[in-house]
Amino acid sequence: MSDSDLFDIKYSLLPPELQMKVWVLALDANTSKVSVAYSLGAFRTSLAYNFGGNLEASVGRYRLGDPLIKVGFNPANSDLSAGLIFRGFNFGTSANVTRRSFGVSLGYGRELLPFPDELSRVFSAANGVSRAW
Repeated sequence: MSDSDLFDIKYSLLPPELQMKVWVLALDANTSKVSVAYSLGAFRTSLAYNFGGNLEASVGRYRLGDPLIKVGFNPANSDLSAGLIFRGFNFGTSANVTRRSFGVSLGYGRELLPFPDELSRVFSAANGVSRAW
């Protein structure tokens, strides 16, 4: 037995039956959205607010290439959206019941960040709301 083995102390705060039930709760905020994600092993769920008014929930596995399902709602214009991300391909649908419109989209890769004028409109609108208080 070496000297380093004598001083290796392995202390665990939780008992073994609780160590297997570890989960991750994450908060992410950037220039396009704010989201809260919950992960249990390779399974991930999240709830996000995309700047511009869209609320979005997603469910899927965390591994690259596994499908991720998204469902969204925009309360400002009553748009409903659903999508699937699979191996870099983005399949999406959107519908508006009040205007009786429907859309389908297909893309590849990551979504683009909003343009600066779109961001300034959203932040200016938020500034006007905060001054009203």
